[in-house]
Amino acid sequence: MRVKRVENRGWIRLYLPTIFAGMWVTLKHLFRRKDTLQYPEQRPFLGPRYRGVPVLVKDETGREKCVACYMCQWVCPPLAISIEAAEYPPDHPLHQIEKYPARFEINMLRCIYCGLCEEACPEEAIFMSRTYAVVGTSRETMIFDKQTLYEIGGVRPDEIRKWSPERKGPPARSHVPPQALVEPPSLHYPADPAGGCGRGGVGSSSMGLPRHLGAAALAAAWAFGPAAAAITGQVVDERGRPLEGAKACLLVAEVEGLCAQTDEAGAFVLPESRVPKMRIRMDGYVPVTLPAVTQTRAIVLERAAVLRVVLREKGSGRALAGGQVYVSYTTGRQLGPFPANENGVRVRSLPRGEAVVRAEAAGYAPATCVLKLVAGEEGVCTVHLERHAGDPRD
Repeated sequence: MRVKRVENRGWIRLYLPTIFAGMWVTLKHLFRRKDTLQYPEQRPFLGPRYRGVPVLVKDETGREKCVACYMCQWVCPPLAISIEAAEYPPDHPLHQIEKYPARFEINMLRCIYCGLCEEACPEEAIFMSRTYAVVGTSRETMIFDKQTLYEIGGVRPDEIRKWSPERKGPPARSHVPPQALVEPPSLHYPADPAGGCGRGGVGSSSMGLPRHLGAAALAAAWAFGPAAAAITGQVVDERGRPLEGAKACLLVAEVEGLCAQTDEAGAFVLPESRVPKMRIRMDGYVPVTLPAVTQTRAIVLERAAVLRVVLREKGSGRALAGGQVYVSYTTGRQLGPFPANENGVRVRSLPRGEAVVRAEAAGYAPATCVLKLVAGEEGVCTVHLERHAGDPRD
């Protein structure tokens, strides 16, 4: 292909036509309406779908809506959210909610404002605000704690009112007769497999589709399955002592539905059900899955072990900000993945025995460590990951 060369004439060498053309464009806009905003006195208009800083909100009564279910932490792509849960005491007015976030932090330096945390939240407790001006003098100030998130988020009325007195169900489930619990299971709050509470029968989150499918399957099994007697049983530890406060939950598609709590004698009563499985769990013990039938023998829960894994870069010893941890046993059982941050990861309710911990992180070769997990004790494993050769960050 031939390109015709423009002859460089003398009047073009002066650049005057080009200068005058640019000045003419400037003069045309000189007398038009100004679109410049005097920031920060004047702020730009933000659309209704604008995604700003993620914040936590409270309802109109001042109750924090977050129940520490870890859904937002698990769905966050850059691992910017860190949660530490705590349980309400039995005499607390909100003890039926089970848990609340003792620590909730969002690293704004990592947040990519994708909005997945808002979509995944089953309690509508976290929202993408319209705040976009985030400034800090250090990395520490850019990690927003729970108090800061509530100050920005403020109060948002609860339209669902799932935990209101008329919706929360009997306050002491373990001492209520079975006939008082016979109602559609979607009206009860389902417990999260990781130990938290999920969305009940009402909600609008598109990311909660598997949980809604599990609740639908639970309701279908309740309505169309063959009738069954009430489910009873007793939960004890390895020494035969009754465990008070353990939870027995009906299980459909790996989603926990209706739950009952054991009393002082370790006994629980679930209403008639057509669900095939149930899960027995308690903090500090290894959960077990059993057929959803009356247990003639006592259900024994083994004391669980706690594992803390720290990921560090081989050579420099620098803590790695992100990664995943898998736990494997000699029996072939594998658990995980468990997301890790710069502080590592702490996994509770693990079976005891010889375990192989495998850690993975982007840009690093996987590494393992072997340790023996002892019941009632915390095992610590530090995994040193070697960076891949030719990594652009070298």
